[in-house]
Amino acid sequence: MKIYLAFSTISAILLIAFFAYTSPVEAGFGISPPWFKNTHLSPGAHYEQNIWLVQGKPDKDVKVTVTVESAEAIESWLSFDPGKEFVIPAGTNQFPVRIIADVPKDAGYAIYTGKLHFVAGGTGGEGAVSIQLGSLADISLTVTDEEYTDFNIKYVEINNIEEG
Repeated sequence: MKIYLAFSTISAILLIAFFAYTSPVEAGFGISPPWFKNTHLSPGAHYEQNIWLVQGKPDKDVKVTVTVESAEAIESWLSFDPGKEFVIPAGTNQFPVRIIADVPKDAGYAIYTGKLHFVAGGTGGEGAVSIQLGSLADISLTVTDEEYTDFNIKYVEINNIEEG
């Protein structure tokens, strides 16, 4: 009984010491929204959408690489602004990436799916150790022959104007 009690006390002391002398990891990397989708594209259509890369602690430059995974090989439809490899400057919490889809004129009517992988890692010098973080966005592009119209007025302002 005494041996068990001594072991539990030593374990508790070691556990408290461990948490007292270690600091929590404060890394964070995410995206919003976690998808690139459009349900009403026609062959030859052009579509653009922003995905925001969000950092929890932007104290260093972060190199980001984008890769596309798709069974339908739609990678050739996609382009990225600022590119497939870029650096988010230190101090930037939210960084927009514009994804552009140019549907070929000979694309068949179907739902094309895939994934966008955003991998972020430090830009440390030679021999530096860095942690790579990543986020995943779903791709869903529907090419259809249906007509679709959508028009939203998001903001209207009428200035005060006086005659004379």
